[in-house]
Amino acid sequence: MNNVVTGLLLTLILAGCASRPAEDPLETREALLLASGNHAGLVAHYKANLNQRPEYKQRLISLYLDQQDLRSAQLYTTLLSEQERQQPQARLALARIQCLQQQWQQCESQLQQYRQAGGDPVQTLLLLGRASAAQQHFELAIDQFEEARRLGASDLQVLNNQAVVHLMQQRPQQALALLQPLYLRHPEDGGIRANLIVAAIQAQRPLVALEVLRQNDDEQQAKRQLQALMAGVLPADSQPVLWRKAPPKALSEPQSAAPAPSQPEGRTEPGDGPAACTLPGAGQDKRFCIQVTSWDRPLSQRMRRDFIQRYGSLFEQQSQSRYRYCVGDFDTVGEASQFLSKVSEPGAFVVTQSSCHQQAAL
Repeated sequence: MNNVVTGLLLTLILAGCASRPAEDPLETREALLLASGNHAGLVAHYKANLNQRPEYKQRLISLYLDQQDLRSAQLYTTLLSEQERQQPQARLALARIQCLQQQWQQCESQLQQYRQAGGDPVQTLLLLGRASAAQQHFELAIDQFEEARRLGASDLQVLNNQAVVHLMQQRPQQALALLQPLYLRHPEDGGIRANLIVAAIQAQRPLVALEVLRQNDDEQQAKRQLQALMAGVLPADSQPVLWRKAPPKALSEPQSAAPAPSQPEGRTEPGDGPAACTLPGAGQDKRFCIQVTSWDRPLSQRMRRDFIQRYGSLFEQQSQSRYRYCVGDFDTVGEASQFLSKVSEPGAFVVTQSSCHQQAAL
């Protein structure tokens, strides 16, 4: 009898083991890479297994878009079949690409199709809000962000986006009212931090900006950074623009060094190049970019290629014996400020493009 019972138990145990689904090694590796935040490894994993897992194409495109690598994302959309392009995630990726290319009407159309195909309404509304803001439909953008919040979007996403819209409308006080509580709840968020500094300086609340800078730097360094940032605010039309006139080495000089004066619109900036740099004058269109680094010599070809691969563009400006490098090309400060949160380089900031900003050669 005991042998019979033992046999039955053994059979049940073996049956239980046999019925457990075998672990998929590709899914296991993907989960480990996602958990560790190893994006480079995740890209390599998806690429190596595209033939076995067609769904990896869409995941790879989304990952490239998260990294602001527009060129690579576009490349892999060419591998999607017509049937795959009709799937919700593919439609969302295509909409994100069109938004990054500032093809707003196509982006909005693709987002509506994404939602009709069963896509996430929160994602739809967040992207529609950004497209509306970029087209200066500010109140519509605010409403779309608020609707996304009602449907479950995080306060962090919605309120930060609404603050950027207020900055685009040149309403820094309203932006500040949204960003200060957000920063207290999420002091680790680089995008909130950068936007709060912009809003505080524009709202003429330098002590607020100084308090934020103190969180990452000592008192003297924070004050020097604030001086440099405030010296760069363009006052002519009160746009929330930061422009650091002094090269980064000036930030390490004694505090007694006076901050560089703010330059009036249309004036030239001293430079070592063949022609002096000029900023757009009053009434002229301005364009904006993100300064990511500054050196006393040109960047190597490898570093230039790395910036272009990660951000899609690289501009070089030579002035004051410095080589300054910027990424992105934006019509408005709000767009540049929004992109700033995705830039990984510490100390990056928004600047107005001058006549000396040229596409960096490889």
